[in-house]
Amino acid sequence: MFNEFSFAAVLLFGLIFLSFTFFLGIFFDLLKPKSSLLYVGSFYSFFFILILFVGVKDSADWSQYEFYFKHPLLIVDVVFSALSYLLSQLDYSFLVLYRIHIFFFAIIYPIIVMKFDVNPILPVLFLFVIQYIPVVNQLRYFLGLAFVLLALYFLYIDKNKVKFTFFFILAICSHSSTIIYLIFIVLNSIKNDFDFTIANIVFGISLLLGLGFLNSIELGILSKYFVYTGSHHLITLSGGLFTILPHLFIVMTVIFWHNQLLRKKLISTDPKLRFLYRLTLSTLLYIPISMSIQIVAHRFIHPFIFIFVIYLLYSLRYVKSIVDRYSMYIYLFVIFIILLLHKYFGLSILNGEDSETISELFRTLRSI
Repeated sequence: MFNEFSFAAVLLFGLIFLSFTFFLGIFFDLLKPKSSLLYVGSFYSFFFILILFVGVKDSADWSQYEFYFKHPLLIVDVVFSALSYLLSQLDYSFLVLYRIHIFFFAIIYPIIVMKFDVNPILPVLFLFVIQYIPVVNQLRYFLGLAFVLLALYFLYIDKNKVKFTFFFILAICSHSSTIIYLIFIVLNSIKNDFDFTIANIVFGISLLLGLGFLNSIELGILSKYFVYTGSHHLITLSGGLFTILPHLFIVMTVIFWHNQLLRKKLISTDPKLRFLYRLTLSTLLYIPISMSIQIVAHRFIHPFIFIFVIYLLYSLRYVKSIVDRYSMYIYLFVIFIILLLHKYFGLSILNGEDSETISELFRTLRSI
């Protein structure tokens, strides 16, 4: 446990550490994407994630995870259930399982970035700092998301259906909600980017109406998911708008930037760039539901800041102007600060009350 002085010192050190990491990421990105630098960046990202998370011993959902660890048959997610049973038989605690998840995050997420020949430092920084509390509280989902991203990469870039099937099944076994990413596969068959964007919006509205109907008739088989429509999970319209506003701005930025590159004929047929672009646009699907159910934004919208950063850094290989490149770095820095303030202080500003996210952050950090 920290006293007030030592806790303030840790926060100050954390601020310096994050600033150093951000500018190190920019420095690495300015250099040519040599394989040696990518591995150095991946090595740094691995330890960056471990430093942030491995010492944690408490969080808002920690007791719930401990309960499921002790009663693995009560949870449908096969990976968590199987690991819980195995580790409990070996007389290990949930803390070991938690650290296994963090270890996988530290390996898999940098690997995903490296597949696009982008240095992992900045995408990892954005995801694991801005989404710090959701990562700690939603271990199963973020493991599932990592497997989903790998699966989709193997499907659309490597064209390897066997690897796609393996990792997608692994994703569903990690967290059952990842099955929803099958919608991306269906909608991605639409050739035109504009039509793809509209389809996501329309499908998102239809999904909201359909969920409302199923909830109204209380279909038993879906009761597991309807728990998130309880009053303590719902937010007001203004709260919903405030939650997704930064992401809407980011999506608009991506659309504008992508069209600029197309207009200037700086990009041709690049499957990786188009894949990243469409993954970013696909988050529009979840905006209608997230306007009322906050956890949808936390799972299916906000984590895609990871993809957004990879997209921007990858697209810079087509930019020859040094002014445009440095302007993008400045933009990323501004976005990082805005997202941090929005994530940890946003609702305090909106409601004039103490931030629940800050309380959770302090609780988590004090457990280290």
